[in-house]
Amino acid sequence: IKLNKFDQALQVQKSLKIENDEQTFIKAYISYKLQNYKETILQLEKSSSDIMKNRILLAQAYNKIENFEKSVELYLDLLCNYQDQLEEDYEDICANYLNSLSWSIWTKKSQGQEFHLGQAEKVALAQ
Repeated sequence: IKLNKFDQALQVQKSLKIENDEQTFIKAYISYKLQNYKETILQLEKSSSDIMKNRILLAQAYNKIENFEKSVELYLDLLCNYQDQLEEDYEDICANYLNSLSWSIWTKKSQGQEFHLGQAEKVALAQ
């Protein structure tokens, strides 16, 4: 992975007999780097782990497949429920949240749909 040889890393990952939360994250990360976002989502959603890095990667993958509503939901959850753990990632998560929210609003409006901020989004934006 550190050498950016993601195809080879995926082959090594598949050969491992161990399947734990860290291995699931690594497999999902490799899929993400190979731009296989749907596989990333499948890997992370089948994981029983609810660790922050999984949720961040999941939000990014949903953003890449233009499921902005799900991405917004995940980023909002991170901002509201993991704020004390975000530390140096806080600004990036805020920027990604606002980006996904903007795309979600733009997409809905371009399709003639109305967009209403939920109470949680209003609170997050006020912070």
